[in-house]
Amino acid sequence: MSLTRAVRSPRALAAWFPALVAITAVGGSSALAADPRPPAYAIGAQVADFEATDTDGKAFSLAAARAVSAEQAHAAVLAAAKERGATDAAKPADPIDGLPGLKKGDAVDADARLAFVRAVGRPYGLMPDAKAAVGFATLGDLEKWVADAAKAPIVLVFWSPKCPAVKLYRDRVDALFAETGARLYLVASNHTDALADLKAAADAEGYRVLVDRLWPRGVRKESAALNYWAKELSPSEGLREFYHHDPKRWKTFQARFREELKTPAALKTLSRLRELSKAGTVTLVFGSREPARNNAAVVKNVLETLS
Repeated sequence: MSLTRAVRSPRALAAWFPALVAITAVGGSSALAADPRPPAYAIGAQVADFEATDTDGKAFSLAAARAVSAEQAHAAVLAAAKERGATDAAKPADPIDGLPGLKKGDAVDADARLAFVRAVGRPYGLMPDAKAAVGFATLGDLEKWVADAAKAPIVLVFWSPKCPAVKLYRDRVDALFAETGARLYLVASNHTDALADLKAAADAEGYRVLVDRLWPRGVRKESAALNYWAKELSPSEGLREFYHHDPKRWKTFQARFREELKTPAALKTLSRLRELSKAGTVTLVFGSREPARNNAAVVKNVLETLS
């Protein structure tokens, strides 16, 4: 499960940053720290095999990534299903919509469903969009999708979390990967980048939620890349004016804000975000210049304490 994180202002921290190639996307595999680094390649060049260690400390081989067996596909789907609460008894014929936590009332939560499908494909560089995810009906459909990934082209994106170019390419490349079915792997290109920074950037995006009542100044809505604006998870006008980022009022602000988060609308959204966080990252976006004592920090803490 990916813990919810709080990020200051939309696009203050982006997930994928291209450095040596001009394409990137959100939702691919873990970033790779290549050592020794691969030789220089032109865009579109065929890359020879290389071995590296990913940000989770696991060995990676490009040759192994090119071959995906049915057994690996089954294991990947079962692992993702168990993260959602399924048991080892889950079978390929089981419907995806029957997994725990994928429904809101009698209806399927499309966001939670997409998050689950992406969790299955992530280790193999697959990043389906919502339209593609709807096409999978059973766990067996996902197994076939992962196994067939061996036929899809692999795109290596050499990147660094210090490069802001992703803001220019994200939307176009998201569509490109979704349409072509290409597989994405990130390769760290800056040897001075710390492992913690690589992991934070590679996992940062996920489902992005703005938790401010007012839109952040100077930020264009088309560049914010938000999935949802949760005004119901923001403090009331009166509470916001009371706090006014006065450290002496922080403790009182937290207590009063927690009470405000008990409204039916807030509880409904909190429950939904908690379910989404079980399959991927949920990013809380806020506009305050105070990095620690702000409303997003309270929402994050509340989410982490929900069962």
